Amino acid sequence: MNPSFSFATIVSISFSYFWGSAEKEKESLRSLKLLLFLILLNSYSVISQTYSHNTFRGATSIEKNISAKKAITLEYQHRRQSNLSNESLNIFSNLYLQSLRVGLRHTQEDRYEFIVNPISYFRKWPLLGKPEDIAIPVRNELRFAVQGELLKRIEKCRFQLRGGYEYRLFFQKNDLIQRGRARSRIQFQYRFMENLGLNLYDEVFFETWPSKNQLTFGENRSGTSLVFRRGNFRVEGGYVFIYTSRNSLERDLEHGLVVSFALLL
Repeated sequence: MNPSFSFATIVSISFSYFWGSAEKEKESLRSLKLLLFLILLNSYSVISQTYSHNTFRGATSIEKNISAKKAITLEYQHRRQSNLSNESLNIFSNLYLQSLRVGLRHTQEDRYEFIVNPISYFRKWPLLGKPEDIAIPVRNELRFAVQGELLKRIEKCRFQLRGGYEYRLFFQKNDLIQRGRARSRIQFQYRFMENLGLNLYDEVFFETWPSKNQLTFGENRSGTSLVFRRGNFRVEGGYVFIYTSRNSLERDLEHGLVVSFALLL
């Protein structure tokens, strides 16, 4: 399957879903589910080796409204991992990632949302799946990202379609590496009550300009979480399964415990 065709098809089908008739919405949703299944099936094929990991993915953020439609966010992420190269199952035993991210968000009519991350800093340790991984150097990354999101509400349900691009600049020893990544996310949210909701989502990543191997599969994230809100405070906890391509013949399978806290000022 050609990834560039897949990504373009996801976008075209999704636009039909959000702006089409009721019958067209059902047909587009069925086509989208089938396409995502074929992408995942294709990405899992021709694999000689996989490495499993157990991780903890924590995040804390502060968000401040600067106008009726605009907000600014400051987010810190801290992730840890088990070291399966020495058979440790403790998800807090080794560092995995630390990051600091600034975001600007613009919401239009509760149907469109635009997000810009003008600067983000990531420090990432290698996933430890085999003994040789411990020798992989830590990577420092500066990132610029822009994303657009379409929203659709139906009673207690909320559907979200997000697409974006990330420009990534890696600093590793004396090397400076430029890479790009496109991402497409589909999310469904159901509110049991005013303060409690359930999220289900899937997100696909492709390498793109200026990466060397453009339009190749990079990563897929599938997850679920519960979101609780009380006043200006929000907490989210859940599980995510991440399937990542190391190279043409190796894959990482990550089982992540996700916990995040947010304060809305």
